[in-house]
Amino acid sequence: MFSPIVYAENFFEVFYLALQNDPVLHQSEAEYKIALQAYPIARAALLPQVNFTASRKRTHETIDGTTFGVANSSDTYFTEKYSINLTQSLYNRDYYVLLQQSKSTIAQALAKRDSMRQDLIIRTAVAYFDALEALDNLQFAISEKAAISRQLDEAKRRFSVGLTAITDIKEAEASYDLSVAREIDAKNQSDIIFEKLSLITGHQHDKLSPLSNNMSLSLPDPLDSQSWVDKAIQHNLDLLAKTKELEVAEDEVEHQRADHYPTLDVVGSTSNTDKGGGVSGAIETDNNMIGVEFNIPLFSGGSTFYKTREAIYAREKVKKQLEQKRREVIQKTRDSYLNVSSGVSRVNALKRALESTEVAAQSTQAGFDVGTRSSVDVLLSLKDTYAAKRDFSRARYDYIIATLLLKQSIGALSQDDVELINAWLD
Repeated sequence: MFSPIVYAENFFEVFYLALQNDPVLHQSEAEYKIALQAYPIARAALLPQVNFTASRKRTHETIDGTTFGVANSSDTYFTEKYSINLTQSLYNRDYYVLLQQSKSTIAQALAKRDSMRQDLIIRTAVAYFDALEALDNLQFAISEKAAISRQLDEAKRRFSVGLTAITDIKEAEASYDLSVAREIDAKNQSDIIFEKLSLITGHQHDKLSPLSNNMSLSLPDPLDSQSWVDKAIQHNLDLLAKTKELEVAEDEVEHQRADHYPTLDVVGSTSNTDKGGGVSGAIETDNNMIGVEFNIPLFSGGSTFYKTREAIYAREKVKKQLEQKRREVIQKTRDSYLNVSSGVSRVNALKRALESTEVAAQSTQAGFDVGTRSSVDVLLSLKDTYAAKRDFSRARYDYIIATLLLKQSIGALSQDDVELINAWLD
């Protein structure tokens, strides 16, 4: 009477928990915020640089000999000094390259963050429907064990009145023992898979909303794999991030090469020095300076040359990675397209197969009741029926995941798809 009612969480609720608690997503969000600082940091080098320094020093001075007619003098005094220095860059190629590179760095981080948001939808969906499949398999195992147990009892009853051989009992007992093992394995797998879901959401889940039998199936639109590939090449977020990474690498080559270029700065300073004594006596000086400073790098031991060469090789590596990523995106897009296309037919075919195996199982049971079929025939029909149930269950979940992966491949996966999937649940 007092046992608590376990509320079934739907996919949207589980995804919301993942959105709040997934550490992988939060890492990408932090990395994006880090990357956002690249632009103001690079811009800062182009703005005026002002420094203020101040000092106060105590000096004890002893002179042996005659200075200004005074022999063997000594004195202790303080020297106070302050200065303000200003530098304003007029031309420094390095600074402008870094400013441009910072924009590519931010764009790369943004694409990675958005990609991880889409990846969270995929990971949550996979974990959610793996959990539903585990629950299905556990329920199938329990039902199959119960059905085989009834068949075993019937075989024992018939054997006791001489209507069947002992082999029927042995066959039923073997099938029953296997069904017990399958139930134990299904329960273990269910617990493991629910832990995987908790790893994403940070919460324990006891009951999930199941998939409705009225789930709608639709073929990809447009029904042309090349159209999906073309969209993926233009909008896939992982490919976009790798493209921006190449831009960063190209800017790095220019950044290292910029050390060959001259620099031009406006410099200015004002300072005051108050010397309290010494051989020359107390003195206070003020200095004010403004001018232009021009610097031409002539030789740095080959450092600039080799750093530039290093950056060029790094750029070539990223180029090859970009080509590899492009091929992977094309291949995954085609695979997802084919999985969605075949998934519709597969789900429908397995649904018909399940209906057929259920009818066949009923016919076999009826034949056993009138003595035209054996106990082994009934056990085999039960095995086929529950295998068909498991296949049909997995096929529906595979179709949903393939649909999400296809949208992810073209960068179109969003929270709207989460809500759409949630509408397919009971």
